[in-house]
Amino acid sequence: MITTVLADDPGLAGLATAFATALTGRAPDEVRQPWEAGAPGAVRPDVVVAASRADAGRPTAHVHPDLSGALAFALVVGGAGSTGGWPLVAALVAAGARCPAPVLHVAGPPQDPAAAIACYCRYWRPAVTALVAAGRDRRPAA
Repeated sequence: MITTVLADDPGLAGLATAFATALTGRAPDEVRQPWEAGAPGAVRPDVVVAASRADAGRPTAHVHPDLSGALAFALVVGGAGSTGGWPLVAALVAAGARCPAPVLHVAGPPQDPAAAIACYCRYWRPAVTALVAAGRDRRPAA
């Protein structure tokens, strides 16, 4: 299972990596930020964790041109209300990803997001392997 983290802020990369690790049971294969040069990894990811701040103007998913069939999870830091993650989810779907889970919203510092991540992953981690397998069955050949 290939996992990629997309973080639109260097301060979110560590948090998104911790989320991806808790979700999949292993460290991500790639951590990218929008301003990094070069194309994404040669192999499309199976799982994508996209992290953004609630007040970000441009969601992270725009940096990865092809997420066809990838299983995506969105993490939004800060902000209030239930609509903060919709731009990020919309960008992931536009790039071809499947987003079966609700956005994980966590408060910004000084609150520790570990409990929220653990609770979310307790539910979604068991489903990740089956959802990835289902996506591979429907994924177009590269």
